[in-house]
Amino acid sequence: MELRALLGRRMLIIVVAAAASFGLLGPPPAFAGRADDLTLARELASQESSDGAIDRILSSHNHRMRSLLALANSPPKQLNPSEQARLLISLAKIFGELESKEAIPFLIEHIGLQIWPSPNIWTKTPEAIIQRMPAIKALIQIGPAAAQALISAPVDCSTSDYRRASIFVVSAIAPTMNDARDAATFLTVARAQADLERRLAEDGLKRVKPK
Repeated sequence: MELRALLGRRMLIIVVAAAASFGLLGPPPAFAGRADDLTLARELASQESSDGAIDRILSSHNHRMRSLLALANSPPKQLNPSEQARLLISLAKIFGELESKEAIPFLIEHIGLQIWPSPNIWTKTPEAIIQRMPAIKALIQIGPAAAQALISAPVDCSTSDYRRASIFVVSAIAPTMNDARDAATFLTVARAQADLERRLAEDGLKRVKPK
């Protein structure tokens, strides 16, 4: 009986290991400090090594997408704030080049991310905005699926920068969509909201007495 129980336990271990190796146990947990992922995170977060690490990932047959998504979900706490920012920038660049639809929620969450922070980013040319804002660039690279996600996202509590970024991305992608009706509705509502805000501001200015 003891031998049979021992064999049963060993068989259970083998079955569980096989299931894990084939991905049958579901997605892995968010980043929890694994050494290889931490090494990858440090490379992507380093000003000196990030470009090389990005190129290596993009040129590899194994893009380590599950590890990258885990890092996006939970950046290692061992990184300081500036390193975490560079990690997010590197991840956005990779997700855009790979046109990774799985990364759309991450990219929307960090849609305002800037490589060189500028308070007047929206006064720049469209080319400069795309160059400076990696999450925006990645969403545009992904295309219609990213636009649809932004159109469907709740905007009641969104900031003005988020709204501008959403409008920018949807406007850039809309011409490539097979059916752009949702995009047209989204942009029409955005324009109406801007017109309302402008009218309210103009009415307020009329009440302001010059000194």
